[in-house]
Amino acid sequence: GTFQIPENATRAVQGLQNAGYRAYSGRVTLPSGRSAVGVFLGPYAERAEAERDRERAARIPDYGSGQVIRVDPNASVKPPY
Repeated sequence: GTFQIPENATRAVQGLQNAGYRAYSGRVTLPSGRSAVGVFLGPYAERAEAERDRERAARIPDYGSGQVIRVDPNASVKPPY
């Protein structure tokens, strides 16, 4: 998910981590050019596993919807592990 309010992103990451997901956040630039905080799960070796967790995570309060994306190894937002 993407959040305009950093505290909402922090709450989402905490909820996802408490539910057992490897969750993290980082600053992202939206297509409009505005800055936001993206919340991410993973990394995953298999897309099917990522889709499964995305569907389950969508039921967690403060997270909502998300999408599976392939992250460029050179991306500025990377998992902290």
